[in-house]
Amino acid sequence: MLDIGRIHLQDKLDRNFDGLTFTKKFAKHAEVIHLWNVKVTTNLENSYYPALSHLLPEEGWADVEAYLSIIGKENITCNILFEHR
Repeated sequence: MLDIGRIHLQDKLDRNFDGLTFTKKFAKHAEVIHLWNVKVTTNLENSYYPALSHLLPEEGWADVEAYLSIIGKENITCNILFEHR
């Protein structure tokens, strides 16, 4: 499983971690993608929030479009588990 919210959180907290590189490396092995979002600025906000198109990376949200683009190129058979409200 790849957990997009946790990958984004790790990417923001650990300067030695690159979430997009990690996703590219492991996407082909994932059976499930847990798709949710989290806003990380100076604080952790809105954890387990649905991945909605109006949530912008420049405001601290995960770049869901970039993650899904990588996953779509690496693994067309995975299942996506959407976080709900």
